[in-house]
Amino acid sequence: MGLSMDGDFVAAAAPVMSAMAGLKKPELHDVEGRRKFSSGMVPIKPTAKGVGVEKYTISASDGHQLLIYHYKRGDTMDQASPAPAIVLLKAADFRLDSSSISVMGESAGRNLAAAVALLARDRGLAPPLVKQILIYPILDDRNSLKGIRPTAYLGHELGRSRVLMFAAPARAESVKGLPPLYLDVEQLDLFMLKDLEYAIRFVNAGIETELHVYPGLLHGFDALVPSYPTSKMAMENRFRAIRKLNRDSYVNSVSISTRFENL
Repeated sequence: MGLSMDGDFVAAAAPVMSAMAGLKKPELHDVEGRRKFSSGMVPIKPTAKGVGVEKYTISASDGHQLLIYHYKRGDTMDQASPAPAIVLLKAADFRLDSSSISVMGESAGRNLAAAVALLARDRGLAPPLVKQILIYPILDDRNSLKGIRPTAYLGHELGRSRVLMFAAPARAESVKGLPPLYLDVEQLDLFMLKDLEYAIRFVNAGIETELHVYPGLLHGFDALVPSYPTSKMAMENRFRAIRKLNRDSYVNSVSISTRFENL
């Protein structure tokens, strides 16, 4: 018996999909298309509340624009991840406890979060990151499914030797020394198998790993229908993973958004 979509989710998503059908689509279905609709420059600003709490999570956003801009310029990973890098390097300025920083990524930011974890390990960041929370990430540009490639993330560079592990974290030769992993993915996600392979590498390396696979659902289901029971459960699982970092069940988030004009 093959896999099939969750029927209840399909019914719940029908009104949303119907509304989306009337929206104008971008001319190109990759980063080039995304750039056309990008907004102007937004200054980098830390947004930390409740200074003094023990644990913080960095939320990496706008990963598509962020990575492709610096990637095509040939910049280093330090330049390609200004939001997380700035927080990590200037934790004292933000009055953060540098011994309790984790990274969390959504959309292409999940790849950026995984890349920052690799960078922190390879640069010997001290204290090291305490957690990485990856939400249905696209970690490998060499997807084995015929015709399914993450062009929206790396354009047409995917699968080539030029692609570095910081752009496709699954290319890392070893996961040893990386922080504990939380990863969730939908079973009908086109990149599910690559995500599972990545998580298994953490298990084999003896790194604390929490993995969730949601059956009958597709990539981005929680954003499509946030009110769906499984969407709520997925969000609670993520929040719990964050709260676990702090025994007082309170975590502040440092979220820094960077956009580029005329990319």
